[in-house]
Amino acid sequence: MKLRMKITLCTLALTGAVMAALGYSLTQSNFDAALAQTREQAVASHRRQLALVSIECLSDGADAADPSALAEAARAAQRAAPGDAFALVGGGYATLYSSLPQDVDVAARAGAIQDGANTYRFLDGRDGMALVMASPLPASQDTWLVSAFDASPAFIQREAQLRRLWQYAAAGMALAAAGSWALSALLTRGIRRLSAASARIAGGDLSGRIRLRQDDEVGAAAQSFDRMADAVEKNVHALEASVRARDDFVAAFSHELKTPMTAMLGYADLLRSREVDGETRRRAADYIYHESRRLEVLSRRMLELMELGEKPAELVPVRIAAVLAAARRACRVFPEGAVHFVPAPDVWVRAEPSLLCDLVLNLVENAVHASDAGSEVRVEAKRRPGGVCVTVTDHGRGIPPEELRRIIEPFYMVDKSRARRAGGSGLGLALCTRIAELHGTQLEFESRVGKGTRVSFALPECAALENGGDGGPCEDAPGIEGGVRREAAI
Repeated sequence: MKLRMKITLCTLALTGAVMAALGYSLTQSNFDAALAQTREQAVASHRRQLALVSIECLSDGADAADPSALAEAARAAQRAAPGDAFALVGGGYATLYSSLPQDVDVAARAGAIQDGANTYRFLDGRDGMALVMASPLPASQDTWLVSAFDASPAFIQREAQLRRLWQYAAAGMALAAAGSWALSALLTRGIRRLSAASARIAGGDLSGRIRLRQDDEVGAAAQSFDRMADAVEKNVHALEASVRARDDFVAAFSHELKTPMTAMLGYADLLRSREVDGETRRRAADYIYHESRRLEVLSRRMLELMELGEKPAELVPVRIAAVLAAARRACRVFPEGAVHFVPAPDVWVRAEPSLLCDLVLNLVENAVHASDAGSEVRVEAKRRPGGVCVTVTDHGRGIPPEELRRIIEPFYMVDKSRARRAGGSGLGLALCTRIAELHGTQLEFESRVGKGTRVSFALPECAALENGGDGGPCEDAPGIEGGVRREAAI
């Protein structure tokens, strides 16, 4: 059963119960009042009859033990009150006089006498409901006056009120049914929209939303559903992007391995299967050596990338000037004037010195390879409120806008042919991105095609070392120059 039907039925049940309770209470109250009035009138009439019979007995000097005299007194009282209905009943319930209707028979009179004085009973006869009561005559305690009073109007009035109650109840229930059906449609509108949106999402349409603005529980549930749907859509898209990135990564990695391996197998087979001249042998061996060397570097970079994703960096206070000084010394392999380091401010940051130096060197490496001969790469650290911003700027070919969002993906290269000639494989910026994340920052790229590219990242300032050190771990930078510069352009 649908909620709309449940709301309607519950409303009808409640309305019916309230109307029945109120109607019955009102009807019963009116009936009790009418019955009390009837009883008062009956008691008054009974007392009058009792008084008339007693007066007639005294006025005629009748013998209270003489049944005929008592009967004559009753007839005289009847003439005085022709509208009254009563009977005189003697010992053994013998009827001395009666003007009672036939429904008030001997058994009914005996029952009233057995009930005693000051009591009454109702008798349901053919002519309607009668109120019957009995009292002994003052002159003869063995003789009882039994009166009957018509109580039908009170019962007829109650039946009429009950019929009107059911008629009004039926009309009220019909109106309540129509109103509750329309109201339930309004109340369940949000639930219907929620169900429809759920069905769309279950069918694969993740854009389904309710966007219901109601200040109640249904509105709150609708808003929670929309937030949940937004989160689900975002997570699904992120998962799809992750799957695509993984597939692209596997495809790129496979390609990076397949191309040199195929060439190396060809040269190796050439050297193994025939005699070749010295120049050919030298070129083949040189190619095999350099491609093997590139595969070794590629595998090592892959391991570095995996290791960076598994453990956090141990950040310590270090002077940014010391990091850039170590990077400047590692750049001596570049042609003179290719890289220019602007003097850095004396700012302390929290960093892992070797990794931060790696980050700067990889950015410089990419900038040099993206620039033409004679172009200068500029490395600058600027103080800003709360920290320092390190920027690497080149004036090379630039990056198309549609490529910017993908350049940090592993193995992704904007100019693949040029990058391969330089020995690159597209892992450098992926490593840089991961190193930046380990330092709580991110790389920001600004590029214009034909004008150059600017890459920057920001680090918050921290307090200097308590021992007054000057960033020693990065001044000599053991292993940094050899580690990073050994495999430039990876």
